Amino acid sequence: MLVLHNDDVHTFNYVTDCLIEVCGHDMLQAEQCTWLVHFKGKCDILRGGYAKLLPYRRAMADKGLKVTID
Repeated sequence: MLVLHNDDVHTFNYVTDCLIEVCGHDMLQAEQCTWLVHFKGKCDILRGGYAKLLPYRRAMADKGLKVTID
């Protein structure tokens, strides 16, 4: 599971755009994930094995976002 964690640095729009660009989310899914991160502190953004999720984790981290594989 790839988990996106909240921070006080990035804007709502930036996070939404990253989810669309990197993870292939559509606008609605990206906005829902961003709201969950904002209000709950984290959100599962992708499912899969470690090898599948690692490139996504790196790409999101390269954009300055805090993500973990749990």
